[in-house]
Amino acid sequence: MSSVGRYYTWTNSHIHSRIERALVNPAWTNTWPHLEVIVIDPFFSDHSLLCITFEKHQGKDARPFRFLNHLANHGEFMNVVKSVWTEPERGPPMKKIWHKLKKMKQAMKLLNETEFPKVNMQIQNVRQLLGEVHEQMRDYTHDTELYAKEKDLKQSLEK
Repeated sequence: MSSVGRYYTWTNSHIHSRIERALVNPAWTNTWPHLEVIVIDPFFSDHSLLCITFEKHQGKDARPFRFLNHLANHGEFMNVVKSVWTEPERGPPMKKIWHKLKKMKQAMKLLNETEFPKVNMQIQNVRQLLGEVHEQMRDYTHDTELYAKEKDLKQSLEK
């Protein structure tokens, strides 16, 4: 399948290789001639993601909940978990767990919004900087200092 984006899909910052591929058969090529695989910048991984979109989705779906690691280090984290989890629920056991997880999701969102209001913007900024570094690294005459900058940005993004 033809690809768009990065040429190399794996790197250890010194060696670059194209090891990830998207394979299709003739039936796919005839059914979806417009398909391309998008090679996405790896951010803090050493492998690039491959993304194939079959059709454009017009609707707006609910965003999935993402637990951000910085919440676990917050001083109130265990108190919030304990208060939600010890709250009594009625119904079958699995339904109780489901309700508690839904309440936990809301409590974590509230904690994140009140205590870390700009963390998503910080993540977006670091991803943008990392994308710029990856763009500069595509040029094989790039400065070797970019490896250290990439490593620092990856650690910052992971944190």
